[in-house]
Amino acid sequence: MQPLIHHESLEPGAFETRIVALKHRLHELDWFSDEGLAEIIERHPRHALSICGMRDRNKEGWTEGRHDGLSGAQILDSLQRGRFWLNVREIYQHQPAFKDLVDQLYREMEQVDPLLSTQWRNATLLISSPTAFVNFHLDVPCNLLWHIRGVKRVWIYPRDEESVVTRPDLFATIAQEQTEMLHYDPAMDERAMVSDMQPGDMFSWPQHSPHRVDNIEGLNVSLSTEHLTTNARRRIRVLQANHFLRTRLGVAALDERTDTVGAMCKRAGATGFLALRKLLGRRPQGKKGYPVTFKLDPAAPEARVEL
Repeated sequence: MQPLIHHESLEPGAFETRIVALKHRLHELDWFSDEGLAEIIERHPRHALSICGMRDRNKEGWTEGRHDGLSGAQILDSLQRGRFWLNVREIYQHQPAFKDLVDQLYREMEQVDPLLSTQWRNATLLISSPTAFVNFHLDVPCNLLWHIRGVKRVWIYPRDEESVVTRPDLFATIAQEQTEMLHYDPAMDERAMVSDMQPGDMFSWPQHSPHRVDNIEGLNVSLSTEHLTTNARRRIRVLQANHFLRTRLGVAALDERTDTVGAMCKRAGATGFLALRKLLGRRPQGKKGYPVTFKLDPAAPEARVEL
């Protein structure tokens, strides 16, 4: 396969420290036509397809829907007529062609940034309606957004400013004690990097940077790739430990550095606490998902029927 990224040199470590914009050629592949998308949906395991609907921009505005009994083409038609966001989850694990594609993307990125060395990878194909949106949130792994069809506007916010995301919210989200959706204040937009993404654009941002997305034009298709590096794993464990120290012991001033002796102790403590939580069968609050409130129906107004 020809190179997928238009190569350019980045300073070592750029993917961890700043917003990176690159050009790619995924949109030139014939996989992402309507027919190609319908086939991708059709052959994907149904348990790894999640369809979300949205009514408003508060945290409770997103709900999940059922899609049982519908073909890939019917699901795609519903997306084009309604206001939905389809996550084709774990496509890296379930569709070998996408695994090869994602692995090639990472090989090329590791050439662009010689300090990038990934230990874990995942990918989700995002297919969403022309007027869909994603509320203000953050992701736990490192995240890259490869845009393929349509036009979407993305806001990326600084992760280290208390006015954007409070430390208690950040720590609780990483510890999976609350969902990834965060409190949004329009005044925060002054602190954001804003850009309209066209097919062929890719953005990445420092791990745990809050962001939100509005679709602007047409059916939108993007590939979201996730990865972990050694430092990304360490950061997750340190922030999880900070949550437990803050909520269980009342410690307020908490260091977020990952390369200290204290950080090593935090990582060990967080690993033990998470193992105990799993042993006790306690389901993290942040993993409970959205309520199921509708079913896709291509014949219905807005392609949905309320349950």
